Amino acid sequence: MLVGGLLGSTLGSRLSPGRYAGAERSGGETVADMLVIDDNDDLRDTLRAILERAGYTVHEARNGREGCACCQAQPVALVIPDLLMPEQEGMETIDIIGFNQS
Repeated sequence: MLVGGLLGSTLGSRLSPGRYAGAERSGGETVADMLVIDDNDDLRDTLRAILERAGYTVHEARNGREGCACCQAQPVALVIPDLLMPEQEGMETIDIIGFNQS
């Protein structure tokens, strides 16, 4: 629950749904889209559950290459990458996504 508390207090106060790229809900409210990139299925599932409970739309990728492709197909407000992944590590992924967003 510590992770949920940390995410809830930091993301909730700084990245409120509706401030960034997202999809519109039926009531006209916009929610921020997040991308979780991690090769660990359990961690991705846990982060998804926490973020969705907080009202965010969550996209997932199993590695950095999938994450880059996801960002090209669907702009997101925040990317949460694992730093050590097979195929393409997190820092390389951040550099590529950041360069493509400029």
